[in-house]
Amino acid sequence: MVRNLRCKPSMDALLWITLIGAYVLYICLWTRNLARPSSGVRAARTRLRMRTTSTVLILAVVSLGSTITGCALPNQPHTAARAWTFSTAEMTSTNQDRELLVCIHEPSRTGTASFGAHRAEFHFIHPRVTLFVARFESDGRGSLGTALSRSQRYVHDISTILREEGLPPELAYLPLIESAFRPLAVSPAGAVGLWQLLASTGRHYGLRIDRSVDERRDPVKSTRAAAKYLKDLHATFGDWHLSLAAYNSGEHAIARLLARRPSVTFWELRQSGHLHAETADFVPKFLAAVQIAESPEAHGFDAVTEGSLRDDIAGDA
Repeated sequence: MVRNLRCKPSMDALLWITLIGAYVLYICLWTRNLARPSSGVRAARTRLRMRTTSTVLILAVVSLGSTITGCALPNQPHTAARAWTFSTAEMTSTNQDRELLVCIHEPSRTGTASFGAHRAEFHFIHPRVTLFVARFESDGRGSLGTALSRSQRYVHDISTILREEGLPPELAYLPLIESAFRPLAVSPAGAVGLWQLLASTGRHYGLRIDRSVDERRDPVKSTRAAAKYLKDLHATFGDWHLSLAAYNSGEHAIARLLARRPSVTFWELRQSGHLHAETADFVPKFLAAVQIAESPEAHGFDAVTEGSLRDDIAGDA
């Protein structure tokens, strides 16, 4: 369940101005007091009170400033924003429930972009992407070739679901990196299925996950859940590179980084070294896989023919 609480910038601004005014006034009083002739114990006590109060005011100003800037995820130019909101989402971890606030902007509901516009949001020309293309063509040829062969029964129908959600068709190749298109894949962290969804994320998007049934292993249902999750991530971050990084590392990790550097891009975050190593390579690896999957023969791989999500998946365990 998601609850939205409207931000109140006018109240924050008033508190900010009040604290700064109080601090300036206090500095003036401190300067005036120091100008008066005094000595001994009384002067020492006065200076100590002044320093203590000054420190408290500084910490209050810094704390309020951090709170205000924490509400400012970047307003990306290619995502129309209607209003800033606090979104409180209940997320369940392996050991305990936790509730975390993230500040997101609410996208326009007027329509979705064309696939051509989506395509323009993916930046395929980057040295790291080129490096992974070369790796897939050499050392990773066997594993990627097997995954591409396995993908042929899923990509067409996955693309159809993505189209229904207004998402770019390139995302149909995300399971190449996540699970090598193995619906029964399980990660050490407990992520399951084509899209490697955690149990908390799967349940949040309507999947049944219990002792008898785990719909993360269902190619159709898990694809619909993953599509909704990706759509929400893009509505939050307004950029597909950042959204994919959030898909890998968790949206809260990326939100915290952007709260400190609101206008930063994924590539700048990667260069700064603030991303986890796996997340830093997740996006360029995906972009490299998309390039190869869209024209496998040009990269020395076998051509891929499209199949159906309802094909037998027993051999993919």
